[in-house]
Amino acid sequence: MDGREFYGKLVLDADCKVQVLSKNPEGEYVSTRSKSVQEMAQSETFSEEKPVESPFFEQTGVFRHSSSAYYFEVAKFPKSLGKKTPKTQEPFVSRLPATVCDRPIQESEALEFFLKGKTSLLNNFISKKGKPFNATLYIKADGKHGFEFEPRVRKSKSSEEATA
Repeated sequence: MDGREFYGKLVLDADCKVQVLSKNPEGEYVSTRSKSVQEMAQSETFSEEKPVESPFFEQTGVFRHSSSAYYFEVAKFPKSLGKKTPKTQEPFVSRLPATVCDRPIQESEALEFFLKGKTSLLNNFISKKGKPFNATLYIKADGKHGFEFEPRVRKSKSSEEATA
């Protein structure tokens, strides 16, 4: 935990489902439900929009860039992501934030992400604990990004003894 206070409440909606609400700085209770990629894309203003053929998605899509993220929209859910989930919507939209773990994402890296389904190894991400790490970003079935980490280098006992 980060030591910050959290104020919230649980309410039943009209369908008798529990909704988690958190108190925002203005003192209002708002939903903590995360938005779908489609909902995020609808609330954005795009500075760039162009059609791009994606071998990974096996179809032509629309590449969009806003100040906060890159988006790629295709007409049908791509077979390369496996089975559709009940929450999957068409057209299918994938999103890559413009900044991931304090590392700005370049347009060329975003295009590689959408064209190949993942990036090459990227350097200089910063973890929540402030430590740098390297990773490959890949597209998850929900359209968001995930991390593939480098294999960890195990310290041998002789190197541990040498530093002691």
